[in-house]
Amino acid sequence: MLSEIFPKERLQEFYHDLTSEFSPGELEGYECLFMPHIGHGYKAAKQKIMFVGKDPNGHGEGNLLKLNQCIQQQSTADKLGKITERFVESDWANPGPGKHQSPFSQFLLTFTWGILNNLQDLPTLWSSKAHAEQVFDSIVWTNVLKTARRIGENDFVVDRKFEEFHIRRFKTLPDEIKILKPDLIIFTVPWSWEKTLQRIWPDMVSRPLLQGKDTAVLSGIYDKALVVRCRHPQGWPNAAKASFYREIVKRLRRT
Repeated sequence: MLSEIFPKERLQEFYHDLTSEFSPGELEGYECLFMPHIGHGYKAAKQKIMFVGKDPNGHGEGNLLKLNQCIQQQSTADKLGKITERFVESDWANPGPGKHQSPFSQFLLTFTWGILNNLQDLPTLWSSKAHAEQVFDSIVWTNVLKTARRIGENDFVVDRKFEEFHIRRFKTLPDEIKILKPDLIIFTVPWSWEKTLQRIWPDMVSRPLLQGKDTAVLSGIYDKALVVRCRHPQGWPNAAKASFYREIVKRLRRT
């Protein structure tokens, strides 16, 4: 599926455009392109859920492949996808009490498990490995921007010039949605990105779902998918998170 979204020719054109507009020094520190992570059983999953982040904040750590090397090696989507898969599966491995996962992964996994089982409250524990595997199969994890640059020990950013270039020349999200056909799309990107999202995906029109931007908004139905905007899970108070979660489960039951 990755090669359908990112055919070799599309990546080669992007690499060429990068070298035409940026010097190797300007690209220094950027991680390799982080491909969408697609669950192994995604095609057959009964409920397909796509989570969309702003950019891969350190997701490429430890893979020893940087953006400049991607360009030099003309890395394919399949090769990049294997790097993404190693990161995601190491972060999601052995979910359960006391296991270390990033807050974003905890949100993806617990939220998806609850949706798949029509739970009214956020689950706090995993009951079996089989449950976790069911969740993995239902998830696509992707980002609007496919790379970020390290600026400190734990901080990653995308420079404004690079962000603008990326959006103009590598606007892949509409194609990802068209090919992967999720039933539910959850955006966890900053509210300041409203105009940027409209440029990337002009068909998306936001309207209130719950009161206040501290919870979430329902953007409507796009290509048969329920589309939701919300804050990054690290920024949510528990009460708002649970209210939003229950509302999504209700709406999914009606669609």
